Amino acid sequence: MNQQKQSMSVGDAVVGFLTGLSPTDREAKQQEVNKFALWYGKNRAISNLTAAEVRTYGEWIASSANDSNQRLSPVKAFLTYAKKKGQLQTSLSTHLTSKRGSSSKTNLYQSRSGEQVTLTPKAFAQAKAELATLQSKRPQIVEELQLAAADKDFRENAPLEAAREMHELLESQIKELEALIRSSVVIEDSSSDLPKVRMGTKVTLCDIDSGEKSTYEIVAPNEVSVAKSKISAASPVGKAIVNRPEGEIVQVVAPKGNLQYRIEQIHT
Repeated sequence: MNQQKQSMSVGDAVVGFLTGLSPTDREAKQQEVNKFALWYGKNRAISNLTAAEVRTYGEWIASSANDSNQRLSPVKAFLTYAKKKGQLQTSLSTHLTSKRGSSSKTNLYQSRSGEQVTLTPKAFAQAKAELATLQSKRPQIVEELQLAAADKDFRENAPLEAAREMHELLESQIKELEALIRSSVVIEDSSSDLPKVRMGTKVTLCDIDSGEKSTYEIVAPNEVSVAKSKISAASPVGKAIVNRPEGEIVQVVAPKGNLQYRIEQIHT
């Protein structure tokens, strides 16, 4: 009996969860739970669901929706139900968070079409891998959309609404990733023996006019932190010093005017 519960498909588990709810509660939860099932795969065994997949879904929703807490609440309830019913061996609801991840994968969606973005080779590879993953979900979502649309007898047709929203979300994020990949500039490690500023470098700059020295770490746009003195490689300062050697004087075109800095020290 326990083995049968663990081999249950996520689609069947969703049906069991929704059937046990009151009509009002079912109406409130069914669209988001159905959307999660579409994303994971309705025919996949629920026992194979992992914490990593749950976290990824939460980050994905957080990257594309302002009301992510509200959207994820029904999914958390479903995962709690599945654990109580023995369909899941471990509690996965705690891994479903609406917090945007700090990894490149979730922040990649913040790019804008046509805007040049500087990425490390690792971040670029992550973007391509994420794009491939999303593209692989297209046939499944389209099929579910067609099946739900063909159900003329289902008045409220929550699966159709869930499939439509999932399809729109999927296509939107695919387009954003494609735009990011087209417009990104990948900074490779310098092949020269002379140390140069690159992604991940800590560098001390000296303002030529004032003599003031400041130390920064050059990071990808999504890793910027003013408090930690991390500046983007795509910022005016970043663009001026990346791939430049220690001792070189660079000119920075900034909103407050042109500035000159000497690359005082590259910390290795």
